[in-house]
Amino acid sequence: MSNGSESFDEYPYFFLPRPVGQLNSLPVELRWEVTRRHPFYISFWSAARDHFARVPNQSLQVQAVRQIAAGIVNAVGVTASVPDPRLSFEELDEATNRSSWLNRAITPVSCRGLLGRLLAILPPAEFLDVMSRITNAMQAESDEISQRYAGLLEMQSIEGTLDFGGPEPLVSINPRLANGIIQRDLDNLLEEWRDRLEITVGRDRSDSIPDFLQVWDSREGWREGAYHSEEEHTLKEVAQLLDISESNANSRYRRAFELITGYEYSPTMWVRFMGIVKISQVSLKRLGRVARSRPLKERGPREVPESTLASSGDSRGVINGLSEQVVQDNIEIRDLMIDISEWAEAGLTDAEIHDKLKISEDISDVIQFIRTRGN
Repeated sequence: MSNGSESFDEYPYFFLPRPVGQLNSLPVELRWEVTRRHPFYISFWSAARDHFARVPNQSLQVQAVRQIAAGIVNAVGVTASVPDPRLSFEELDEATNRSSWLNRAITPVSCRGLLGRLLAILPPAEFLDVMSRITNAMQAESDEISQRYAGLLEMQSIEGTLDFGGPEPLVSINPRLANGIIQRDLDNLLEEWRDRLEITVGRDRSDSIPDFLQVWDSREGWREGAYHSEEEHTLKEVAQLLDISESNANSRYRRAFELITGYEYSPTMWVRFMGIVKISQVSLKRLGRVARSRPLKERGPREVPESTLASSGDSRGVINGLSEQVVQDNIEIRDLMIDISEWAEAGLTDAEIHDKLKISEDISDVIQFIRTRGN
């Protein structure tokens, strides 16, 4: 798949969002290394960047694709800057790659991060009420100083809602105090937080992650921000190349898969994530025809999204309708591939899989490809 494409045909929807906080324990440079290997980040980063940058485009279809892309990139864990996956950590711009981020124990929080925290913690109705009250108070004043003062006064008058700190710690540190005082306070807070959140601190294993990624890159053919099928190796070949045992290579590969996707490896999970960058567009289109031709009892009835019923003058409704349509279409492709993966893993022959699918179109090449992904 080429970066920057804005055609629905090239966006199969196999996606699962990354579990919240999955990468929090990693140094920021390793967060970037696993993120830029995520197949959905590779596929959607360019369209998402255009969405966030509000790059003009009159096509409702392109706008819909960009909207989908932005949501997927957010769910991968990238919420603001959307760097090119070809860039190494050292090549990222200063706003993303700064020395103060290298220690994962303390991470600066931007204004965007603070607002995002409020959005994540507060119920939507309460968030809207808070924002509305503060906005109305500020709009009643004419100069900047009075506006700030009015907003602060209104915020102080809001009871309860804003006094909850959220499930994760967020504190401010006074850099004017002596290091010993700061450290003592942090030690006390850490003990309290870990007890409350039932956190057990284990040994730092991040030094092993480059070894995991080395196996992944060789197995999947990842290089310079893209997957190259001609550079793939079997795990046996990877073990020989790296002079490690095959079981060690398998273990490292599975650990890398979990770091990159957020989920434990299985052939079905591999299809769900890696199919988007590993299966050719010709095969995907053929799979699409097969998926749509499956009996309804096999794939479930399709509901018409309410947004597709919006008036022709409502561009947002049209965009949402297009987005939901492409998601629905490609969920069917995803489900078909997962079925094939599970049947292949269970030992069914190609003919038996075709029979279970109740189709006449030959997709033996796709079935064989999925078979080869077993580790």
